[in-house]
Order: sequence, then structure tokens, then C-alpha cells
Amino acid sequence: MNLENLRDKYPRLLSYMTDIGYSEVYIRSVNKAIQWILTESGNHNWNDYHDVCKYYEQTSNTHNDYKRKRAQLGVIMEFDLYGKFPDGKDSKLIKKGAYTRLKPTFKAFVDYLCQTELERGVESATVSVWKNEASCFLDFLQEAGICRLSDVREGLVLSFFISSDMKPIRGSSYRWVIDHLLKTCMPLDKEGCKKVLSFIPMLRRTRKNIQYLTSDEHQKILDTLDDATNTLTLRDRAIGQIAVNYGMRSGDIAVLALDSIDWDRDVIRIIQRKTQQPLELPLLTVVGNAIHDYKTHERPSSTCKALFLTWNAPYRGISGEVVWRVSESIMNTLGIRQEKGDRKGFHISRHHLVTTLMGKGIQQPIISAIVGHINPSSIETYSYADHVNLKGCALSIERFPVGEEVFPNE
Repeated sequence: MNLENLRDKYPRLLSYMTDIGYSEVYIRSVNKAIQWILTESGNHNWNDYHDVCKYYEQTSNTHNDYKRKRAQLGVIMEFDLYGKFPDGKDSKLIKKGAYTRLKPTFKAFVDYLCQTELERGVESATVSVWKNEASCFLDFLQEAGICRLSDVREGLVLSFFISSDMKPIRGSSYRWVIDHLLKTCMPLDKEGCKKVLSFIPMLRRTRKNIQYLTSDEHQKILDTLDDATNTLTLRDRAIGQIAVNYGMRSGDIAVLALDSIDWDRDVIRIIQRKTQQPLELPLLTVVGNAIHDYKTHERPSSTCKALFLTWNAPYRGISGEVVWRVSESIMNTLGIRQEKGDRKGFHISRHHLVTTLMGKGIQQPIISAIVGHINPSSIETYSYADHVNLKGCALSIERFPVGEEVFPNE
């Protein structure tokens, strides 16, 4: 492992991190990692930075410790090998997803599926989900030593979906994607695809109960966002106001830009990440005030065009994961939705907005326009929590005899 370039030029990396505004603590930790690598490289048979990363994985005390060291190592590797200064994004040291582990034969199946579906006009976000699930299945086969579909045995396919004690591991949506993958890729390996298709088990489609915000919970969130005395930051307060008032997806909140807000026309304009369709919403006073307060008093000075920025330099736009953590922080502050399995993301506010509008008799096309649905049938999922209109579907039991013991006099 040749480290001469790193040895000679690492002071430039540390100087850049100082100039761009990285914390002194983080700069010291990166410097410490550099010195350790330069010192220890002679004591180990490291061929590249991936070997160093494996050593970290084996010797770190906790997973979080390993992730921290891996991130620092990624910064060092990008600078040493590519002359790239850190920008807050993941390095090439970090490979995500099962697709990256697939061998060329199996990767060709996934590529063929994605290309076919995109040409058919399927939304890129949907294709991305199918890609991940199809890759997971093929990676599972690959880990079992399978290189060709013709070598697959029924027991292996069943074990992907069902555990040894006959409990389901994956549901019907996964089954549909794998089934669709194999049928689509028939031109690549007709016999192999047909063989594996015959092994896929029939799984009963189930629908979980939709969790929803109660009126009390919704009001508590509104009160918390309006309360200037609590510990919520101006950024998180503005994000919360957008989510609660518009039911906007977390990913769309994350990609809001400074020019997404048209202050002259009092509108918010975005291109939705999921559908790639434009959406224009009226800029409500409470939302506009929250955004203005954040921009004026808290947003770091930066050339980045994103509206909401990270706390630490180098400043960049936040991710959908950050938006989820903001929602979780609000829930935790209020002490609501603390049971195991409770949903804490802002999508639950999206559900609340839709069901509230449905309960007030607002026409479905109008609701779809507000939340950015393209397919009118998308709103059907929310109708399962529309308690106001669902009550109108209830049948009277007055024609059926009911004993007094069922409803005793009080």
C-alpha cells in the first residue's frame, strides 16, 4: 500500500477542512487517523484502503465506532487517491445495497428489468424500489453459491420467503417483484426463469392497520411548533410547519431550494421527487413566517441553494432522513407515539391532512392536487382511516335482537 502521496500532502487536506469550517474536534480525529495509518501500515498486509476498512470492522468496539472510523477513512482515501476534498457526501469506500455485490450475470437481470420498466414509463422511484428488492433476492442466491438460475433448488427459494419455523420473512409485495423480475427477464434465460418461477410460494396479501394522528396529537404538534419557548430550532420548526400544513413528503421537504419560495406570488413550487411532477402550493402565513425566521436568524451563510442546510460545515442540503429525525424529535418532545412500532415520521401528518379533508367532504381531485398525487386511486389507501365517512357505511343493528346484558342500564 503506497502512502507516499498521503504522507506528503495530508497537511493540505487539514488546511482545507479548517478553511471550510469543519470543527476542530473532527479535524483532529482525521489527523489522528492519518498518523495511525502512516504508522501502522508497515505492521499489516494492507493492499488498499478497503483492507484498512476491514481491519476497522474487526477491531472496533461498537458498530457506531466502526461507522465513524469508516467515514474518516473515506475522507482520507478520496483525498489520497483522487485529490478530492471532503464535501459531506459518502466516499467510494462505502458501497450500498445488494446491487453493488451482484456478479455480472445477475446484475444483467436487474439492469434488463430497470431498462424495460423505464421504457414502459414506470416512475423512476418505483423502478428503484424494484431494483433493490430484485437485487436482494439475487444476492441471496449468490450468497448460497448459486451462479445460474438453472442451479437453484426449491428449498433455497422458499427459505428467502419463509423461515424454518414456517413464519413469513417477506410479504406479497416482495413476491410480486421477484415474479415480475423473472417473467420480464425470460429473454435472458428462459429455462432458468421458468424453473425459479415454479418455486415461488403463494403468499396471502395482507394490509396492516394504518396508524393515524388523533386530533389531540395533531393539536399538540401545532402548539409545539407555535411555542417559541421550547427547545425546537428555527429550522426544525419551519420543517414541521411545512409537513403539518401541506402533508409534504419528507424527500420533497429535503430538496426545497431557496427559489422554491416565491415571495412575490406567495407560493411554494417544487418538482416532486417521487413522481417528478411539478406541484404549486399557496404559501400560508404561518409557514412563510417560519421559513423567514429560519433564513434570517439561523440559516448558515452559504452559497448552497438548498433551503434547509446541515448544522455542520461544509454546509449542504439536508436529506430525507434528517427530516424524519426532526419529526421524531418533535414526537419525543411531546411524549407522544412512544410505543414500540409507533410511526413517528411526517408521513403520518400527510395521512392526517388527507383524512381530515375527506372527512370535511372535500372532493378527491382537490385533495390529490394538494398532496401531489398523480393517480387518483392513490388516495384510496387513506380512506381506510377516514372515520367520519366510514361511520356512514355502518349498518344498523336495530332489527336484530340484542340481550339487555350486552348493553346494561347505567
